[in-house]
Amino acid sequence: MIAALLITLREGLEAALIVGIVLGVLRKLRRADRSKPVWIGVATAVGVSAVAGLALNALGVAFEGRGEETSRAWPCCWLPGC
Repeated sequence: MIAALLITLREGLEAALIVGIVLGVLRKLRRADRSKPVWIGVATAVGVSAVAGLALNALGVAFEGRGEETSRAWPCCWLPGC
């Protein structure tokens, strides 16, 4: 669980760094008026990530327990003599 949290934190920091660089370049080029599409993209990415995370979580809950049954049955399908 801690590993997943650290990976998520690292990815979030990387995304923030990229957004900061893009906004900094736009400001340097005196095109700060183009920062609105950047923020729209950030909001869209956060929304899509939240929806995908909730959907994957629901899918995981729906199949909880069945994976263990499948993993126990799988070797019998391809190992002779099981």
